[in-house]
Amino acid sequence: MKKIFSMLFCVAALAASGTAAGSSAETLTVIRNGNTIQLLTDFPGGYTMNRSGNWDKGPNKQFNFTSTVLLKKGMTPIRVKSSGDDTTPWNLNGTYIGANHGDSIASAVIFTKPHGLTDKDCGSEWRDSTGRKFYVLKIEKPNIFWVLSENLSKDKDIWYFIRPKAGETLTGADGRVLKDFKVQYRQLYSPVRILSRKFLSDGKELQDKAKVKCQKFTIEEEYDIVATDAILKHVIANKGRQAAFNAPGVERFLSQKIVYTFFPDSSCIVTHNTRFYRNVRLGYMGFVQAYQMNKGEYAKHLYYIPKTRPFKFDNQEWDFAGGVDFTRPINGFMKFRSDTFENPASMPERFVQYLKGGKNMPDIGFAFGYSLLEGCTTPEKRAKGTTVALFLYKTHKSYPHAVNSGRRRIIKAGDTFYCMAYRQYFDPNQGYYLNKQGKNFVMYVDFHAPVFGKTIVLPAKLRGIKPEVVEKSASVKFILSGDSMKFDSADRYGYCVLKFPEPLKK
Repeated sequence: MKKIFSMLFCVAALAASGTAAGSSAETLTVIRNGNTIQLLTDFPGGYTMNRSGNWDKGPNKQFNFTSTVLLKKGMTPIRVKSSGDDTTPWNLNGTYIGANHGDSIASAVIFTKPHGLTDKDCGSEWRDSTGRKFYVLKIEKPNIFWVLSENLSKDKDIWYFIRPKAGETLTGADGRVLKDFKVQYRQLYSPVRILSRKFLSDGKELQDKAKVKCQKFTIEEEYDIVATDAILKHVIANKGRQAAFNAPGVERFLSQKIVYTFFPDSSCIVTHNTRFYRNVRLGYMGFVQAYQMNKGEYAKHLYYIPKTRPFKFDNQEWDFAGGVDFTRPINGFMKFRSDTFENPASMPERFVQYLKGGKNMPDIGFAFGYSLLEGCTTPEKRAKGTTVALFLYKTHKSYPHAVNSGRRRIIKAGDTFYCMAYRQYFDPNQGYYLNKQGKNFVMYVDFHAPVFGKTIVLPAKLRGIKPEVVEKSASVKFILSGDSMKFDSADRYGYCVLKFPEPLKK
């Protein structure tokens, strides 16, 4: 931890000297150092925001967001978000898989004394008292090894495995007998086979140990997820040695390209292009997820979800449209279905947190969600794709749904999906946040109390462009007047989403 904060102070000094963060809000600074990326942008109040990401901490080596810190000369860094698990797995065939997950059906067979097996036993067959077959996958320790049962599925695509039972016996083909063991689940790492990863600063490759200023920074990541039954076949085919579970040639069931595009406004647009090569049983697809912000010394940590109505959960009233204290304990997990929506035909698609009231610290907002304009989360497509907008887990982590089993039980081989999502930090006091989605700038304006004549001055890049309404509360009205917009919102809360088409280049 001391090393991390020493590095942050170093970056803060660079920012203050003008060598790290550009003075113009139209540029961001990117520092690549080994497996870590740091992105520095201006934040109101003279702060520099440092967003960092890493791709070697997770077991599958996918890119992941790690922390967000505000820096200012003479001040202790303000850590506003920490995470090692914001990259998003799939929930398919009864398991989370991809991102930081492996198929959780692998089993650890645990003994109090050494079991006597070595790597030469990998791929060997063992049977329980009922005749079920189990195969050794990996030797974890002298008293622990992993097994996977034979594939019991009658479907050629959708695998199905079971665990051995504690108290059973396992008998090898050579007559060896193992008994008196316990069983624990293990995640089968790594099912992810990284194919390529590119770092592009304004379209040009960014080399390691480099620092650049740019208008756009992109991480492109392509990978396969291999099928669990194919891993078993691979282990058996390589009997007598520890085989890599994601080795070239192990059959994939999914391939994906994720593009993370970072902008100077502290936004990150995340796009997914996915293809399935086998049928799978769908749990849900999220494409984006996020841990809560760090409250720290802030007086308030509020969670705001527009398009929701007050509802009861665990015998308590929750009003996310009005702003919920997001330090309140959550029992189990909370699902947002149509009975929690303000309008059952319009499900919530963005999720906003605020840190407010910090002593000598700026208010800060964090929004993430799905595009209303592109991909499988446009309102009509999402309504046909999922019955759940979001679930919140007791850890206060948010899991939105783009597609789920309530609408689609089986994803078929050949099916493709395109999703656009975003993550963004912003100053709540400016009255809006704005990001670039494809060829449109999209402005999100929220009102947390009735307002009349609220004026928002448009940033220079939007001036002269006529906005189009994407969505808004019924009571919200606005007029465009010169370089500003005036809003009225009569209800207890209101929202307005506007798009500004990017002007054609002359």
